[in-house]
Amino acid sequence: MRDSFFLVAETLLIVAFSELYTHAAPAATIAGAGFLLTIIWLYAAARMRSVVTSVNQRTQRAVPDFAATIRARPEWLTKGPSSVAVFAHVMPVILSVLWIVLAIATLLSW
Repeated sequence: MRDSFFLVAETLLIVAFSELYTHAAPAATIAGAGFLLTIIWLYAAARMRSVVTSVNQRTQRAVPDFAATIRARPEWLTKGPSSVAVFAHVMPVILSVLWIVLAIATLLSW
């Protein structure tokens, strides 16, 4: 749910940026706000990932059926980064790079 909020907010900022790109000062401000929002997302998602990991581990210890379900997952589901990790770290990093590039492009166009 929280990730959806950040994705919608980031999308709205990207749309606002694209509308204001020809006006450098407002566009740079939007890029800065987008970057700050992404940093907040990264922080909130990292905290949430910590909580989810902790609850998952505690639940596996307390509920044997849950632990058995986790162990019974197909091997291909356990390879690579988890979806929680992707939303907690990869998406915000990609968006922060996007905001930095857009801010630089805006400042260079002045």
